[in-house]
Amino acid sequence: FIYIFPVFYALTLAFISNKNRILDRILIAIICIFLITVISIKGEIDKDYVNYLYLFENSSKFKGNLSLKDLLANYTGLEIGFNILNRLIKTLELNVQYIYGFFSLSSAFFIYKICDNFKSANKLLLFLVLYVQTFLGLLVQIRYGLASLAIILALILYSKKKYKLFLILIAFSALFHSITFSIFLIIFFYKIVVKLKLNKTYIYVILLGL
Repeated sequence: FIYIFPVFYALTLAFISNKNRILDRILIAIICIFLITVISIKGEIDKDYVNYLYLFENSSKFKGNLSLKDLLANYTGLEIGFNILNRLIKTLELNVQYIYGFFSLSSAFFIYKICDNFKSANKLLLFLVLYVQTFLGLLVQIRYGLASLAIILALILYSKKKYKLFLILIAFSALFHSITFSIFLIIFFYKIVVKLKLNKTYIYVILLGL
């Protein structure tokens, strides 16, 4: 059901008029809520979950007087944002499912914002992202899945010359996965493609390769 649902959802959107933006957004919100629910209740079904559970259980709580030293304490070797998130959830005495809740909520927000940049007729792009990145990616690789979505949204912001939001998004995403920095490589190759007046298919090949 998890993998089939987006297909039915895509067919539903295919019949929506470009003028019906309200209904369009409601349907996107529905799939985002579905995503949040599925990812947040994920159990012990893969190696990553076992590793994340181990890291969470071995994280220490924040002390009363928070300092930079305390903030960086109990470093796991993963990105600093993930380390801090683990310790924050632990300090609030919540369980590891809230880690998945954070990533699913953030990813759902990114998906919503990505889709909101396209007309209804082009919303099927969402389902490529949703099916490949979210259900097959986020369900297992939550940090990589979040960063991948952040890169797509950041490229949209960059193309619209919203550079401050672009940098804020990249900084946020980089806290959780270093793959985020590949966006600068994508932009670099794009500039070359444009300058040399090459077929822009090259940039899509590079993007898919990364």
